Amino acid sequence: MNSGNVCSPTPPAEDDGLLARCPRCNYRLRGLPVVRPCPECGLAIDRRWRVFGGRSQARGRFHLGLYLIVQTALLTALSIGLLYFLPTPPRERVLVTAILVGALIVAVMVTRYRPSRFIALGPDGLIVFRGRHPTEIFRWQDVGRAHHDLLRKSLALEHRGDIVRIKVFRYFGTDPARVDDCVRAINAYPRPARSSGAGAFPGTPAAPPGPPPTSAGPRSPGR
Repeated sequence: MNSGNVCSPTPPAEDDGLLARCPRCNYRLRGLPVVRPCPECGLAIDRRWRVFGGRSQARGRFHLGLYLIVQTALLTALSIGLLYFLPTPPRERVLVTAILVGALIVAVMVTRYRPSRFIALGPDGLIVFRGRHPTEIFRWQDVGRAHHDLLRKSLALEHRGDIVRIKVFRYFGTDPARVDDCVRAINAYPRPARSSGAGAFPGTPAAPPGPPPTSAGPRSPGR
């Protein structure tokens, strides 16, 4: 009879490098098969995905710095406002205080916002999860370059000669560094070779033409 201590099971070594949490509900996926639905929310997941955005995204230094700056600025404005309007009638002081507190709450909600939408890069293509809207899959052989359009606050993606724009706030919140990481990952993802003579990725040369086919002469009609 084994009297040793009972150890908790550890994930296998093959689990390293795979998706650790569900991007929709943040459920822990360690130890689960590579392709299967999430046990919590039912999302069909390929753990080979590289996910950008969603509930499980970590907060970057820019995001935390913006959060602290906004909170400090609004708390300072709240204190100055209360001191400045102190001689005013009580009803007006209450109104000013309510406005400043409301602005502080809105700022905190914006900086702490974690989107439910996300973008996944996987073997099947670039997958855009739009929450309640239908999921879109862009096959890698049809995907061109991507770039961060700061003016329109969107991720611009070349797809079959058109430009698809994805609003970044709905996927990445207020952290532009996450958008840049996603753009670099899209542009660096290996594209499969196309069956036609064109290159596998815009800018790659086409295959050299082969020798011309030989003529077999006219074929006689069958009986």
